[in-house]
Parts: sequence; C-alpha cells; structure tokens
Amino acid sequence: MKSANYWIEKLNLEAHPEGGFFKENYRSNKFIKMDLNWRNYGK
Repeated sequence: MKSANYWIEKLNLEAHPEGGFFKENYRSNKFIKMDLNWRNYGK
C-alpha cells in the first residue's frame, strides 16, 4: 500500500488551511451574490 506522502506528491496536492490536502479540479466562472447579513438568517 502506498503512503499518504506518496499520493500527496504524485497528485501534487496542496495543504488545506483547515487541515488535510486537496486538489482543485474545477472552478466555475459563475459567482453567487451573498447577503452580508447571512448570520441573521433563521433568527
């Protein structure tokens, strides 16, 4: 079985700020407008 480090290097994964690793494979060109008062939802 291959080690985690093997796959991290083989797949060129990036460290995620919250822990773990990731590889971006798709990014939409669309944007979602967010309400700046989102914390008030459901109150």
